[in-house]
Amino acid sequence: LKEPGVVLAGPIWHRFLEKALIKYPKQTFEKPELLITGKDIIDGIINLDDPHSILNYIKKTDPLGDTPLSPEDDPQYENWEFGIKNWLLLNQLFSTTLNF
Repeated sequence: LKEPGVVLAGPIWHRFLEKALIKYPKQTFEKPELLITGKDIIDGIINLDDPHSILNYIKKTDPLGDTPLSPEDDPQYENWEFGIKNWLLLNQLFSTTLNF
């Protein structure tokens, strides 16, 4: 069986919650206000012409601050870049001009 666990566990969990939540009133939630930070990567804008991990664009300790001058100084940078490059290669979403 090659199905992901959610295919098997999802319906069971759904039935459980239907029974467990009967005694609670239905709640609605307000949609949160859209927050625009001015930092493309945080706002969901990605440059697909030259993709990098988020660590290329922000400092973990100051996400809204200036773009790092040397992102490779972050000890996790190379690991994250490796993951991005592999994902791009596996999904063939890169251009041969990207110099990976």
